Amino acid sequence: FGPKTWNLVGIDGDERAVLAGQAQGLPLQKVSLEESKFEEISFGLIFLIMTIEQVSNPKVLLRSVYQKLKPGGKLVVVTNNTRTTSSYFFQGRHWGGYDFPRRNYLFNEANLVKLVEAVGLK
Repeated sequence: FGPKTWNLVGIDGDERAVLAGQAQGLPLQKVSLEESKFEEISFGLIFLIMTIEQVSNPKVLLRSVYQKLKPGGKLVVVTNNTRTTSSYFFQGRHWGGYDFPRRNYLFNEANLVKLVEAVGLK
């Protein structure tokens, strides 16, 4: 799970996922980042893995990320991309990014960068 100097913590809204991870020894909590009690400017790295497209308000989530990141900290976002070959090929009907109701938003590099910059991130 990284160097011993890292202090890792994970959060998820799905209680079953949290319990499964905890059973494997992972430090997980069932809470959203916005509702968490983590101190501001406390993280050097935040991963949003298949998360940003599922929240009710991605801008609120990114503002919370901005508040929690240390200066020079990094954000890694993993999400479906509407500007890929598979999305163009299957866009009309069968593209995997269309996973309603779990995915509320669809992103590509341009609109994600615009959103990230709107909250002060680069």
